[in-house]
Amino acid sequence: MDSEAQTKIRCAVVTGGNKGTGFEICRQLASNGVSVVLVNSAGISGAITDADGFTALGQALVENKENPNLKQMIKETYESAEECVRTNYYGVKSVTNALIPLLQLADSPRIVNVSSSIGELKNISNEKALEILSDEDGLKEENVDETVNMFLKDFKEDLLESNRWPTYLPAYTISKACLNAYTRILAKDLPTFCINCLCPGYVN
Repeated sequence: MDSEAQTKIRCAVVTGGNKGTGFEICRQLASNGVSVVLVNSAGISGAITDADGFTALGQALVENKENPNLKQMIKETYESAEECVRTNYYGVKSVTNALIPLLQLADSPRIVNVSSSIGELKNISNEKALEILSDEDGLKEENVDETVNMFLKDFKEDLLESNRWPTYLPAYTISKACLNAYTRILAKDLPTFCINCLCPGYVN
């Protein structure tokens, strides 16, 4: 195989791809001829062994960072809320930042973040958070981080209800709302990338 053919390989990195939505994403991509690197909490499935492979790796990044334990999220402790935010928001940021240099080598780099309709701004009543997250023109990553920190502080101090944060799946809601905002920021900062969120619903 010549080098030109090798660079035409389509490759996607899928986080949380071992079950549910992530697994179905992997299956669909693979059935359409895409080489898939599956990343989950246990590690990485799939190997990249040469420079051309690393270049191909920068074709697509599908972020499916999910906290799968719904019952645990409903009965949230501060620790579980912190873990949810760390997974769904900070985890996505970490993986994305690590892979952006590779994605920049691709002809048509894509980032797809798996969100949820529960993260829509209509589900958030905290005035400061709503002001930050709805400011399309002035949206900045540090302000989104500030929103996360405000939420966790109020959660720890048992002030969610009085400060008008969501009380049903609060950490999941805020993490997805902040993920949506972060995705919007990425799309502005990386105009040559195709970057979006999707809300896929449930997968059996």
